[in-house]
Amino acid sequence: MLSIGFLASAALTALGLIIYAVISFQRRVIELGVLRAIGLGYRQMVALLVVEQVVTILCGVLMGVPLGIAASLVFVPYYQVGRTQNDLIPPFRVLLAWDEAGAIVAGLVVILLLGTVGIIWRANRLRVFEALKLGDTG
Repeated sequence: MLSIGFLASAALTALGLIIYAVISFQRRVIELGVLRAIGLGYRQMVALLVVEQVVTILCGVLMGVPLGIAASLVFVPYYQVGRTQNDLIPPFRVLLAWDEAGAIVAGLVVILLLGTVGIIWRANRLRVFEALKLGDTG
C-alpha cells in the first residue's frame, strides 16, 4: 500500500511538473518574444528555460527529502497498534528506502528532461512577430 502511495505521488508530481512547464511557457510567450526581439539569442532563451526547470526540481527535492525524513521519524513509530505493552515489542524502527527514493528522483529527472525537450521544441517554433502581435496572449 505504501509503494502504491509513493508511485501515485511520484506520478502526480511528474504530471504537475509537466503542466507547470507548459502553462508557464504559454504564459510567458510575449515576454520571451520581447526578449528575443531585443537581442536575446536562442541558446540564451533555452538556457533560461532549462535553469528555471532545474531550480524547480532542486527546490522540490531539497525541501521534500528532509520533510519526508522528518515526517517518517515523527509519525511511523505511532503506527504500531497493540492493547498491551508486550504487543508493542519490538517497536517499529524507521528504515528509509534510499533506493526507492533515488528511483523517484531519477524519474523526476527524466520528466525534467522530457519537459525541457518539449519546451525547447515549443521555443523553437516561437515566432517573434506572432508573440509581439497586439492582443496576442499566447
